[in-house]
Amino acid sequence: MLETLRKLNSEIEFYDVSDNEFKPFGRVISGLCVDEILAEAEKIENPESGSAYLPSVESFEKLSVAKSIKDEFFGTLPTQIGYCWGHSNFLNATEWHTSSEINIAVKPLVLILVHVWDIENGKIDSSKFKAFYLPKGTAVEVYATSLHFCPCEVDENGFGCVV
Repeated sequence: MLETLRKLNSEIEFYDVSDNEFKPFGRVISGLCVDEILAEAEKIENPESGSAYLPSVESFEKLSVAKSIKDEFFGTLPTQIGYCWGHSNFLNATEWHTSSEINIAVKPLVLILVHVWDIENGKIDSSKFKAFYLPKGTAVEVYATSLHFCPCEVDENGFGCVV
């Protein structure tokens, strides 16, 4: 899929999250069993158009993986596990948080990221953004210093991202 994205979008440089280019933005999480949360998320239908976001999905938060995420990545602090899904093929905003964010690709997706230190006079040069491909089932930690927003779909089936 990554090679297809590169061929169809020659004006954008795409990276895999396993590439060194991703390291300043986050890290790939290995060893986290995401099967149950993927199965739960796949029950949620895509909107016909646009995207949707729920900051907290109760059924996700009751899964055993929720305790692992809370304990291993947030030091047992209270956490929410939400879902962003649907259709999106562009970036029109960015946000960042004061802590890392865990993203789990329910469907293959692309994250477009830039660093907070690239903000100059309230603006960011769009050439500084980098696009990263996440295959289905990939879990990553996106660092608090990384600006991001709604993931992009890689095909007509849309995207799904547990947050």
